[in-house]
Amino acid sequence: MKYRLNVHEIMYFESDKRKVNIKGLYGDYSFYGNMRDLSERIKKLYTGFVRVHSSYIVNIEYVRGYSSRQITLLDGTRIGINDKWRPEVMDNIAESEMASIRHISTILC
Repeated sequence: MKYRLNVHEIMYFESDKRKVNIKGLYGDYSFYGNMRDLSERIKKLYTGFVRVHSSYIVNIEYVRGYSSRQITLLDGTRIGINDKWRPEVMDNIAESEMASIRHISTILC
């Protein structure tokens, strides 16, 4: 079965052995694949995803809070941040926050 999903409706991808699970706003889906290939493909489509762990790729739009060790998504899901990906995760979150601030300031000015 093929799915057609809007990237803005995907909260995160989770790897489970040879299967990748998609946590979406309107439902969950899965397909056979691996995170390395998915990570490379998704970066070409949308810059809002960041790999936070060997088993997780997260859509930054849905990050409610974070620390250096984990992120919390809008639905309350907590995902640990792996040391390997921590610098990239922190850079992406900071960049996203700055973009939000710039967007708000253009609306207010």
